[in-house]
Amino acid sequence: MNYKFTSDGRKVVVVGALNAKETIVQEIFVTDGTEFPAGEHFVVKTLLDSPAETYKAKEERRILEDIRRHEAERDKLESELKGWRVKAAAAVAKIKWIQGIQEPELKDVFDNLKSMLCGEYTHVVLLAYNIEIEEWEPDLFATCEHRRFEKLKMISLYGNWNGRLGLSYNINSYGDGSGGSNRFIPCKSLQEAVKASKAVIYAKPTLSDHEFNFCVKYGIAVDEAKNTARIATKNKRIKEQIMENNKQLAKLEADLMEDE
Repeated sequence: MNYKFTSDGRKVVVVGALNAKETIVQEIFVTDGTEFPAGEHFVVKTLLDSPAETYKAKEERRILEDIRRHEAERDKLESELKGWRVKAAAAVAKIKWIQGIQEPELKDVFDNLKSMLCGEYTHVVLLAYNIEIEEWEPDLFATCEHRRFEKLKMISLYGNWNGRLGLSYNINSYGDGSGGSNRFIPCKSLQEAVKASKAVIYAKPTLSDHEFNFCVKYGIAVDEAKNTARIATKNKRIKEQIMENNKQLAKLEADLMEDE
């Protein structure tokens, strides 16, 4: 078939010439991806080898492409601007913090580092799941396999933003800083470690069984209100467990009677 296109964009098949200037055609339709001629024959004066695009359609397409390009550029600039705003806010906060540094804070930083490097610390308050006091020993900061020293764990010193600088020591699981990490407080005596532990325990809203036993062990006065709440919570938990066990016992006894 001889396919052509009309000036208004319709695809047609040439049926035959009407005269030197006019041609009889039939329009092509598409169903389920299959093209076929259908409908009445009609006469046209102009036939094209490919679909024609009007100036209006071409301009509309160009304008749409320009809009999409400008929107993409706008989105990119907005994303970059957002990133710069975050960096600017961080820079302002950092400058504000630096301008507020006082001499005692610098002294505290250097004293901590000096004590660490010079071996002045004797005890460590470990602040993992349960608070513990340990003597400052190399084994605390090393990974070992088959009782053989392998390598040191990574120790990090953090400055926490809480209005001003507060130092926080963290010990990582591995020497390269990977894995989890736990906070600890280095101390220069057992008495200092007990005092630091007391401050940590007193700052908590509740008192756990482990913390109660810890206080008894190191002679730390127990907060009566928190201890009363601890006992009440523990007794409630025990009673609930007894009730659950009684239910299980009754069920087992019932099952035993059915089998007899």
